[in-house]
Amino acid sequence: MNVAYRVALTLGFGATTALIPSRTSAWDEARTTSPTTGRAECKVEGVWELVTLTFDGREMKFLSRPEQKIVARGHWMWVGADARRDTLPLRTAADSLRATRIVGGSGTYTTTDSTFTQRIEFFFEPSAEGTTLVATCRTDGDRWYYTYDMPPRPGAGGRAIRVSEVWRRLP
Repeated sequence: MNVAYRVALTLGFGATTALIPSRTSAWDEARTTSPTTGRAECKVEGVWELVTLTFDGREMKFLSRPEQKIVARGHWMWVGADARRDTLPLRTAADSLRATRIVGGSGTYTTTDSTFTQRIEFFFEPSAEGTTLVATCRTDGDRWYYTYDMPPRPGAGGRAIRVSEVWRRLP
């Protein structure tokens, strides 16, 4: 799994116990509006693979296998794992843990035309369980554009971080 993504999820959910507000600007609304209908679209049922991840506009390099998210009938599940886990020298307990670690989460969701709200029921970071994440949402062809503000965490700079994910629908 992408180390930066793992850290972001830990930072983002570690101190969160309530609804994470989604701040939308005119720019966000323009990005989530379908050019054909003039309305935002958030049609997310399917199986997705993460293709792009940015933090405050900086694209992160993937150090993992492609992460996947399955979204169906009001439920979602996400899973990720480090790449090349089978090549690690299993000399220490930490090596063994890293070689066998798979991260992920699951829960329920609702959508509106431009919002994806996910309730986290199970998560690799236990402090995230029971929280809700609200994100802007737009689908266009085989792409899902998903953006949210990760709340500030004490000791981590004291400001929210804008996280943008682009997922590709798998056949």
